[in-house]
Amino acid sequence: MTLRPAPAVNYADFGAVQVLDTIAKTLTVTNNGKFNFDYAWDIDGISPMLSLTGGKMGGTLLKADELNYKITFAPSREGSIEGTMMTFTVAGKYVYNIVPRGSGVKPALRFSFMHHDFGPCFVTSPGGSTVIEEIVLHIVNHDPKSNIA
Repeated sequence: MTLRPAPAVNYADFGAVQVLDTIAKTLTVTNNGKFNFDYAWDIDGISPMLSLTGGKMGGTLLKADELNYKITFAPSREGSIEGTMMTFTVAGKYVYNIVPRGSGVKPALRFSFMHHDFGPCFVTSPGGSTVIEEIVLHIVNHDPKSNIA
């Protein structure tokens, strides 16, 4: 992901992600300059469905060095991450705004039932004949993009 400084806005577009799934974008910060620089992340107020991992939230980046970060979107429920912004500041004056976009969507799988009660079942002693209770669970994939059924 190549970032542009403010007033430009940089979008990290995650698209539609199924609930309880994860998707990540990698961000590499490289110091190509002649001098070390100080940096700081501001991630206050980001959605709880987002995380930033991989490096320190602030410090000094030495010349010719780089840091790797991962922005992860892991929706735990249906909904959008609109209205969230992350800011990366270099040397106290160069600001890079990153706006994550995406939504958590329910899986397109449909189950013929979600719960089943087998009722009272007799547990036999070792060596006794076993009574088998069975039921068939039908799963249908309604996802038009990845329907392999």
